[in-house]
Amino acid sequence: MAGKNKEIEDKRFITETKASLNSKNDDLILAKIHELKSSGRVSILPLILDLLNQNNSERVKQEVILFISNLKDQKCVPFIVDYIQTHSNVVWISQVISACWQSRLDYSDNLNTFMDCFLSGNYQVALESFTVIEGMVWRTSNNALASCKRILLEGVSDISDDKKPLYCELLKVLDSGKSGLHDNYPEINT
Repeated sequence: MAGKNKEIEDKRFITETKASLNSKNDDLILAKIHELKSSGRVSILPLILDLLNQNNSERVKQEVILFISNLKDQKCVPFIVDYIQTHSNVVWISQVISACWQSRLDYSDNLNTFMDCFLSGNYQVALESFTVIEGMVWRTSNNALASCKRILLEGVSDISDDKKPLYCELLKVLDSGKSGLHDNYPEINT
């Protein structure tokens, strides 16, 4: 019986959250986002991310980016990565990627996603992707680093002139297999 009550409570929570986030009232949306910072569940993260595409308010979008920047639950990573993969061409993608390294969550298993963004995005997207990759390279296996380097080398013809210095630096980071940034991540340092 307790399991059934929990399921009903979860459904009600999702329904109420969805209704608040889909409101036309930005103040109500912002209040709900603030509430979810302390009481939210990982499962509602796609609803919050959808606000970047569905809401025109700059205040709401900035609050969503701040929300992502402050995530501390590693279970959020797949939702963020999925969003990046399916929305790599949206205006806000550089800020979403920036929030990844700001959150200090472990994205080391998803570096190929950031490699793709580095190659296909504008300079700002490339810079933010570089920062995520550089921050995670120390946690990445040699095989994964080789895969990243292969992706980078295969994409060399697509690199714009403004990204070439960043491209060369990323090759150096991948070749070294370390970034020296492991001290910045004591919570995931093993």
